[in-house]
Amino acid sequence: MIALLKVDRVEKLKLHHIVEQQRLFRSQRPNDLTPTDPKMVDVMICKLRKKLLVVDERFVIKTIWGGGYFMDPEVRTLVVEKVNEGTSGC
Repeated sequence: MIALLKVDRVEKLKLHHIVEQQRLFRSQRPNDLTPTDPKMVDVMICKLRKKLLVVDERFVIKTIWGGGYFMDPEVRTLVVEKVNEGTSGC
């Protein structure tokens, strides 16, 4: 999610690299060095899309066919504002 909010578009390979980095830092499987299937990025984006639409129907992640994913600049701004709303009471 953070990668989608920081840049205009994120390539699937970049997202897969992020998933791999996070997996290696988890303590649940420190000895399992088998890389995750790159298709897991698609699965994670699908789940993220569903969760975002529950929050606001404008929160849409778009696909760049064969390349990656992006959120329109206006949508990224709305998502950041929503996150900031939730953390302003902390």
